[in-house]
Amino acid sequence: MVEVKSRQSVDWGAYFHKVRQECPWSYAAWLKGQIDIVEWAGEVIPLQEYQARVYTVASNKEAERLAAELDQGVDEWYVEQA
Repeated sequence: MVEVKSRQSVDWGAYFHKVRQECPWSYAAWLKGQIDIVEWAGEVIPLQEYQARVYTVASNKEAERLAAELDQGVDEWYVEQA
C-alpha cells in the first residue's frame, strides 16, 4: 500500500540525501534547485530547466491508482525532452 503524506511534512532534502546511493545525482540536483515538487494535476509537465519532477497526490486512493498505472508501463509517464 502507498502511504500519502502532506507535501509540507516531507523533508525533501533529507529524502534526496538518503537515496543518494541509489540515485547519485538527485541530492546535488536538489541542492541546486533542479528538482521540482508539484501536486499531480492529471498531466505530465515538461521538465524545462529541471532535471526531475516529483508529483505529489492528495489521497491514498489517488496514489494507488497512479502506482497501478506506472506498474503497467503507461507511455505518457516517460516524456522525452527536446
